[in-house]
Amino acid sequence: MRIVIDTDSNELYKDEHGCLVPFPTLTESEQNEVSIAIIEAVTKHNLCSRIESVADMVKNQHRLIKSRIGVIEDTDTDDENSYRFCTKLKDLISIGAKYDTLVGNKHNNEHSAIHIRKFQSMKKEDIEFLKHLSEELRTQNDNHKLHQADPMYFGIMTYDWVATAEGYGDEYRVIVDSEYDESLEDLADNLITDYGVKESKSEKMARLEIINCRDTDDLQCVIREYFSDEDIDAEEFTLFEAKREGTLASGAMFLTCEDALKHLEANKHHYSKDAHIYAMTAFRSPSYERLHNIIKETDWDALRVEDD
Repeated sequence: MRIVIDTDSNELYKDEHGCLVPFPTLTESEQNEVSIAIIEAVTKHNLCSRIESVADMVKNQHRLIKSRIGVIEDTDTDDENSYRFCTKLKDLISIGAKYDTLVGNKHNNEHSAIHIRKFQSMKKEDIEFLKHLSEELRTQNDNHKLHQADPMYFGIMTYDWVATAEGYGDEYRVIVDSEYDESLEDLADNLITDYGVKESKSEKMARLEIINCRDTDDLQCVIREYFSDEDIDAEEFTLFEAKREGTLASGAMFLTCEDALKHLEANKHHYSKDAHIYAMTAFRSPSYERLHNIIKETDWDALRVEDD
């Protein structure tokens, strides 16, 4: 068992797998165990600093001791843990306080069941950040007309063309030299601009026929008809039917709508032209929901500010 003492407020915690459980919320049996562990650790490792403070802290928070503070020798109880606690507390108080170092030497502290911890106050800029974040979480649904349930988080929806079966696509696309794809309109414009049509051919007709192609053979024939074989290899072009599909961008996750919008604006060159933010609700995610609510509902102005 690991016990944590906040040296600023003299409050006790039981450390359960990294989660600090406040002393008053423990059951009576757990409170007894924690109290005994504190006293045994102090006496075993000679951590004499602030013994009086620790003893007072335990007495003030432990319901059983509150009722026995004036009669510490009175141990007429059937509860063995209570008996041990009263006895140990009496021994501790009789030791008297020796104000040495707070945690004793380093070796002893590492092997002690008690952990003295200094809780840091928050910096002013951190509190201001959390206040702004809290306000954003409370108001973003209305401000941005999201119509999404809390706890929200945000991603970036970006779009790509995906090959599909004949008759199910949104448009025809062209794979160029197995490297990239583009629309028939863009292909026609790029070929005409980069290479120009044969002298006897019309750019307007070349563009119209390319746009109206519906299979690879037709496209390759049109390219051979209007462009020089020395400039362009028609075999490099493959026509396919495609539909537009959206996917959430990998690695893009945001707590607020504001952050998501700023990210998209600053990094739009990484996404499709029609990319947009996408709001989601973290269903059945108790840790995230609790964190979300803590940030939203805490009175950040009431927190202690760390001295500069």
